[in-house]
Amino acid sequence: SGKDRHETAIEISKVGWPDGAETVVLARDTTFPDALAGAPFAYQKDAPILLNPKDSLNGKVKERIKELGAREVVILGGEGAISDKVAKDLKNTGLDVRRIGGKSRYETAANIAKEFGYYDQAVIAYGGNFPDALSIAPYAASNGIPILLSPTDELANETKEALKSVTDTMIVGGKSAISHQVLKQLANSNPVRISGKDRYEASVNIATKLEMPGDIITVATG
Repeated sequence: SGKDRHETAIEISKVGWPDGAETVVLARDTTFPDALAGAPFAYQKDAPILLNPKDSLNGKVKERIKELGAREVVILGGEGAISDKVAKDLKNTGLDVRRIGGKSRYETAANIAKEFGYYDQAVIAYGGNFPDALSIAPYAASNGIPILLSPTDELANETKEALKSVTDTMIVGGKSAISHQVLKQLANSNPVRISGKDRYEASVNIATKLEMPGDIITVATG
């Protein structure tokens, strides 16, 4: 933990990457979707996810990127999430900086999925809240499955496009998060739903039904 979310992410990076990291993924500190959709991508790059405000590079984040010995920073989200000023400040420290963004959280998630190249499985999670996507993130990451986000009642066009090569989808969350209408739209991709009566039961069901290894359990706020 740390005294704020920026420092907590830094402390997590110290545990996960004690010997440094070539790449750091940078996501917005006050919203969740880009960081969650970015979790499988960060795993693929063996990169910690650090959190940053929109308009200025957090001093401790800057220091941690240097400590990690990173050469590349990948910013998640458009300039409405993390501004071009932050990108320029990072470039001025000699880092390679690139952005994976979109006009919306749905397009950003779809563009993150493109980084996988070919994929035939995808997770569909509600884009308006964090718990279901958060609970599935470790499984999706370790199995190389992109997390795509959806509103409750209708797949976003960008999500439909990102599903073209997909033969199997996993919906996380109940019908109030991802409706039966969305499940019907996914009919061609063999949709399976994992849910529970609330976010806590859903997180337990995700862990048990997917037989996630339980030698270490991480507990986070719901």
